[in-house]
Amino acid sequence: MYKKDPPTAIITGGSIIAKGVFLYCRENNLIIPDDISVISFGDFPFGGLVCPRLTYVGDEYEKIGDGLVKLIRQVFNGKLNNIETVIEPQLCLHDSVMEMKKENYYLK
Repeated sequence: MYKKDPPTAIITGGSIIAKGVFLYCRENNLIIPDDISVISFGDFPFGGLVCPRLTYVGDEYEKIGDGLVKLIRQVFNGKLNNIETVIEPQLCLHDSVMEMKKENYYLK
């Protein structure tokens, strides 16, 4: 563990990595979110059973899949044009992030 200036938050690239962070914190007596906040891209399988509940950015696989099916249909119908698709990320706020107080951060 960091002795000087420990991190206050960890953002992981996926729920498998977040699972490792949760395990590390438990083995090293770190309390989420009191000692460190954890955020991930994607939730744990059965995430509702994990305490504290993970804060995550939704993976939006269903929207991505629907968009791909539309593109494939357009290719088969010979109607594919230059298309830009934007899928807005969804932040799912739960218990793994410490509540920020105004005195804890700087406003620019």
